[in-house]
Amino acid sequence: MPVSYTIDPTARLVQFVISGEFESADIMTLLRSVAADPNFQAGFDFLSDNRLVTRPVTTEQVKLMASFVAHGPPIFVGARAAFVTNSAASFGMMRMFASLAEEISLDVRVFSDVDAAGAWLSQPRPSR
Repeated sequence: MPVSYTIDPTARLVQFVISGEFESADIMTLLRSVAADPNFQAGFDFLSDNRLVTRPVTTEQVKLMASFVAHGPPIFVGARAAFVTNSAASFGMMRMFASLAEEISLDVRVFSDVDAAGAWLSQPRPSR
């Protein structure tokens, strides 16, 4: 499977590794698995390492993922999500997702460096 995850309950962090080519259904299955995992709690942050993805998501896939996040399991409530990619096309598509995610109050940032993404996630959350 081109998508996998680990959960660090102490750090309140879910880490995804996505590689190769994948379909929207793979991502939806992944998110449902996270939501059902006994180590997961709503409000955990997400770090998605997409550096091994060989084909960027499409506009339609981005819109589908944003709709799923908005209407699916409430796993993103109070969360931040960092996406890491080394592809300019993927970077742009994830920026589109970040823009759509603003409507559902999910703070999304896109990075080209995994350490920078981790550093952002480790910063204290701004007051709401």
